[in-house]
Amino acid sequence: MPEGFTPYVTTSRHPLVAILLSDGPPNETYWLAPESYLDQGKVLVAKWRFIPGPRPIWISCSYAKTSVVLAFALPLATTQCEVPFDTTSFPHIATTFTCK
Repeated sequence: MPEGFTPYVTTSRHPLVAILLSDGPPNETYWLAPESYLDQGKVLVAKWRFIPGPRPIWISCSYAKTSVVLAFALPLATTQCEVPFDTTSFPHIATTFTCK
């Protein structure tokens, strides 16, 4: 964070709405499609599987009503990720993510 800036939390809600995975940094835009979806009624789970390679898989998180995207590289040994989406809301809201 630049010197002189102070972070703070507002009461505005910006729920997590999208999680994208990419082969390499997100600015290279090599987006990876989920391998499968599991429909659990009110929850839709997107699933990815990977073969570990020399480049990390990156995860990018987008939030409603803002252009903010938070991205970070997953450990090189990561082999799978799952993202459950709440289908009772529109747009569907990603409730969390799990990567192993």
